[in-house]
Formats: sequence, structure tokens, C-alpha cells
Amino acid sequence: MFNPYNPVQGLRNAILIGNQEFVNQQLEKVDLLKHGDEVIQACIKFKKPEMLQFFLDKGCNILHPPDSISKTFTEDQSEVDAYRKSPFIIQAAVWGDLKTFKLVEANCLDTNETGHVLLSKKRKNSVISNVIGAAAHAGNASVLKYLLTRAFNVNLEAIEKTDPHSGKSAFQKEMIGYTPVMLAIVGGDKNADVIKLLL
Repeated sequence: MFNPYNPVQGLRNAILIGNQEFVNQQLEKVDLLKHGDEVIQACIKFKKPEMLQFFLDKGCNILHPPDSISKTFTEDQSEVDAYRKSPFIIQAAVWGDLKTFKLVEANCLDTNETGHVLLSKKRKNSVISNVIGAAAHAGNASVLKYLLTRAFNVNLEAIEKTDPHSGKSAFQKEMIGYTPVMLAIVGGDKNADVIKLLL
């Protein structure tokens, strides 16, 4: 549905269905300097590499992910609540298909960046890892298989930080030192394929 009173949501919907004509119509109403980060995020989340390339060509900055995920870009409140700012290459390892990930990788300055991957179960700490850890926890087997052919640290140990949104006053470690295979196990039964890839 295209809401004439919310052009950003209209652009998000146009990206989701992959309709270039609708994208062009909505672009006239959206300030990409203000909303370019959300647009890139939508292209990654919806696995739309052609749209991502289009917006990169329009000058959207892939180096500055949004501080929060807008309700405009997802109707799932749990995703809004769980989102923490993380480099786009980490987000692409979680959400993207292989083609989208490769495009993000080609446009990032540092492919070895680390970022938020998940909130720990009990303490709700921010658990930080690299693209291997991100893809492993998310169960993104196609991206992980590709990463294992590259020079990424497959044994990088996760670090933790207090999450400012958790309401916890004192930091207590919970998942410090978790390797990507351990993060995959924490991700649950859906991750059987990625666990096999990492063993």
C-alpha cells in the first residue's frame, strides 16, 4: 500500500516489491540525505541488490547505518525493539542474500568490522562479533559458506557490552568469548546447517 502522506513508507514498499517505477515516483518526495541510511537498510533486509546498487549510485552512504530501525521499515515490533546500530556489513551477514552481501562488502571500507549481533538471553548484553559470527547466529548458510572461503577470522571470540536499553545497572558477562560456532548453537535448531559448516 502506498501512503501519500508517508513517502518514506511508500519508498520502503516500492523497494520491497522491487518496482523501479514506483521507486522513481517516491524518490521525488524523499530526502535521501536524511533517509538514505534507512533506504540502504531496507535494500539489505529485503534482499534487493539491484535496488541497493541504484541507491548507492544516487549517493546514499553505506558507511553510516541508522541508530534505530524505523517502524516505517518493519511492522514487526520485536525487530524494532531488538535492533541495535551495527555496520551494514554485519547487517548484510544477518539479513542479506549472497548477492546483496557481496555488494555491501565491495562498498565497505573495512570488511573486518565488528558489531552487534544479538542480545544475550539473561542479561540482555550487546554481543559483538564479526561477519562470521553474525551469519552463524542468524543461520545465513549461503553467506557463511562464502565467508569461509575468504580471509575472515572464523574463531573470533565475541565481546559484550552493557546495552543502554536493557535497564541493567551493573554489567555481568554472559557470552564473552563465544566463538561463531557457539553463537550458531545459541541461535537454535534452525542453525544445524551453519553449525556443520563451522565444525
